Amino acid sequence: MGSISQPAITAKPRFVVIGGGSRGAAYGRAVQASTNGQIAVIAEINPFVREEFGQKYIWGERKPADHESFPSWEAWLEWEQARRKNPSIVADPNYVPVTGAFICTLDESHIASIGHVLRYSPHNIVLRALLLEQQSIGEIVSIEHTEPIGWWHFSHSYVRGNWRHVKPDGVGSLLTKSCHDIDFLMWLLTSPSSLTGEKPHLPSTITSTGHLTQFRKSRKPRRAGNATNCLSCPAADECSYAAQKLYRDHWLRKERDTGWPLKIVVPEIEDIVAKSGWDGAETKLMSRLGEDYDTTMPSSEVEERGWYGRCVYESDNSVVDDQTVVIGWEEDPVTGTPSENGYGRGPKTAVFHMTAPTEAQCDRRGRIYGSQGEISYDSKSISVYTFADRKTITHVIPKQAPEVEKAHGGGDWGLAGAFVRAVEEVDNGTLEVGEAQWRYVGCGLQEIIRSHGVVFAAEEARNKRAVVDWKDFCSRTGCPV
Repeated sequence: MGSISQPAITAKPRFVVIGGGSRGAAYGRAVQASTNGQIAVIAEINPFVREEFGQKYIWGERKPADHESFPSWEAWLEWEQARRKNPSIVADPNYVPVTGAFICTLDESHIASIGHVLRYSPHNIVLRALLLEQQSIGEIVSIEHTEPIGWWHFSHSYVRGNWRHVKPDGVGSLLTKSCHDIDFLMWLLTSPSSLTGEKPHLPSTITSTGHLTQFRKSRKPRRAGNATNCLSCPAADECSYAAQKLYRDHWLRKERDTGWPLKIVVPEIEDIVAKSGWDGAETKLMSRLGEDYDTTMPSSEVEERGWYGRCVYESDNSVVDDQTVVIGWEEDPVTGTPSENGYGRGPKTAVFHMTAPTEAQCDRRGRIYGSQGEISYDSKSISVYTFADRKTITHVIPKQAPEVEKAHGGGDWGLAGAFVRAVEEVDNGTLEVGEAQWRYVGCGLQEIIRSHGVVFAAEEARNKRAVVDWKDFCSRTGCPV
């Protein structure tokens, strides 16, 4: 996401969404349902996705205006630059420019954004307050944090889907799936706080191990033979990952759910159900699952799309499905602050575990060990045990609406709300951009780059089987210390 600097002042801030897929739709819905903002423009390369997004969040049943729909971000940017030079190109006399952007394209098409949503879920806001503001377990000694991706979720997104490849920069699933978790740990242990003071407590060392353990040809059931697609596989009845079991039997026939993941496989499935019923949707789904590739298809064509009926043991995936990252901090007292004696800035360790073969799906959990107690947490509750009185207090996080809860525990909605409020303040002239960002969004670009840097350092450590010194890594890469 980014703020667009221009003088327009509106009571209702207006936004362009770049990329109308699942991320764009999540923020479109959040802005529409829970903020004073308005989605005004969609820039999306897929015509069907662009039209569907626009109907839901911008123009409804009418035809879109020229300034509301664009086939790419480049087309929108060219139009916007022309409009600024000549405002009369807009036919609508009541047109109000957009003043903010939600950048929701695939990872390789943008540099970075303030999209680390775990900072904004109600659960994690309470957890951070207990740790840092209330200091309920004293000084933090170590954290064990796990992201269970989920057995079928990993096969969908990271074996058959768009995030199955290690990118040219050498980074894979740790960046695309778990950069949120690394940022979560940095937010708790590095970012300025009432426990550590105003100066970031920077890590000292980073190491990592990880492997592609399951989704490779050597793990393929013998009975499957040479089959490369689930629909023609003789072992489909015994395979947990058989596409017809996951997409047809569970999501279509049992759940009757046209959202994710079916919508990823067949983007137009909602319209098909409306026009042709569930039988028509099943026919289209099975046709899509039957699509396959062989050595005659150019690799570039194979890589540019998902193959959701492809055998998970015959895919072209390359990202790890189990990885551990260990981040270490040394004592770093700051003179003239409450942490002058080192309290709050002592040595500590964070252990992060990302793993695919789990029943839980993105239901993060962990334990935090402190000098005066310990905390255990999952996405539903936080339990605080204190040594002094040997008592446990459990904080149960109130349930949210299902669509909010599914969006990173409410983090997507929390971030959207914070960003819209920040833009609103800037539009109305009450705050400067930097002040509004820190007051509402709560972080700056330097923090986000630093969290990304830890991911890259961890991948360097994994690939080289080395311990990476953080200061040395930053001096080599330009990452902010």
